[in-house]
Amino acid sequence: MLRIEFFFFKMFVLLSIFHDVVFATPVGKFRLLHFCIPVMYVIVFRHIKVVVRMKKYRKYFIVLFSALCYGGLTYFTSKFQSGTIRIFFSMILNFAVFYFFLFFLEIHKSRIGQILLFLKKFVLFLCVLTLLQWVGALIHIVPISQPGEGFLAVGRPDLFFNDPNWLAFYIVFAYMMVDVMSQWCGLNVSSRYRLVVFIALLFIQSRILLLCFVMHYVYCVAKYRKTWSLIPFVLLLLVCFTDTSMLINVLPERLVYDLVDSDTNPRWLDVVNISGEVQWYHREVFGMGWGSLGSIADDFPYRNYDITINVWPGQIYFDFGIVGVCGFALVFLYTIFKVKGTTFKVIFVFFIINCCFHMPGYFLFTWVLLGLFVYTYKNSVKVTVK
Repeated sequence: MLRIEFFFFKMFVLLSIFHDVVFATPVGKFRLLHFCIPVMYVIVFRHIKVVVRMKKYRKYFIVLFSALCYGGLTYFTSKFQSGTIRIFFSMILNFAVFYFFLFFLEIHKSRIGQILLFLKKFVLFLCVLTLLQWVGALIHIVPISQPGEGFLAVGRPDLFFNDPNWLAFYIVFAYMMVDVMSQWCGLNVSSRYRLVVFIALLFIQSRILLLCFVMHYVYCVAKYRKTWSLIPFVLLLLVCFTDTSMLINVLPERLVYDLVDSDTNPRWLDVVNISGEVQWYHREVFGMGWGSLGSIADDFPYRNYDITINVWPGQIYFDFGIVGVCGFALVFLYTIFKVKGTTFKVIFVFFIINCCFHMPGYFLFTWVLLGLFVYTYKNSVKVTVK
């Protein structure tokens, strides 16, 4: 039976990367994988004695449950109540997946080596598929996201995620978990493995995730004093500061367009639009209500506001007002001060930064990674603390 449970776990991780199977948007579109949740908790209840003793995850439940309840209460003041109720139930399912991963990993802690090996191969598999999609698009046999952008104007690989940034998010944070778990198990992540991940991210061209990957690498190098590995990045920084025109001419427009001309940056326009909407309705304190962003689509028909925007603090302000922004800031600061181990603090900060830009927090695959992150932190922190 344990083998069957472990097989189901691996299948669930594999299915979580398919956009059409698991995509749960803020407007509440439920997919096939959500029907696996009852099966997941049948597995949990088979080991209920183990689950009951898991008191170390209690505070995560309290924080997430409180946030969920507050979000649900905004239904009564929401300007777009149908959106609020749909995102509320969608996030309940995401939280259920998060806790299942905590429970499952705790139950199968004796198989952590197998889980690490599976995740390591899985990240490599995604990176290879990314490169194959780009090559396939180059010879016009495979569709690709955003054709006309990227290297050689081929496009940006997105695989099954429907967005290149979400693919990059998954690869980067799954890779970071592999790196931490490898330290935990006394193993090393080879330079060739890191190089494959880096090349895949170059072709995806998600700038903030590329930056996070490089900074994480620099942190790991500094931690283990492999200073010679920093030479390429030092040279790159020197080029950036001495001749920016060279980078503009060499790099794809995707990487530099809003750095050269800040007026073309859509994120600033998003912030102006949604903050103006909140002030127009005098909802600065408590916001417009969770999931009500679609209510301003009529005011700005040229911009799709039905799903998300690229500035998470702006959306928190729109949904929950000043109260929500302050609440999020308190949780963030509390976590930074309470988390033990510099490694996990670095990963947590990177995670929050990427949530601010690419809005992955509403999607099921993010909660899969978050469950893995919390379990790894609670069980390997002694290894990573200096």
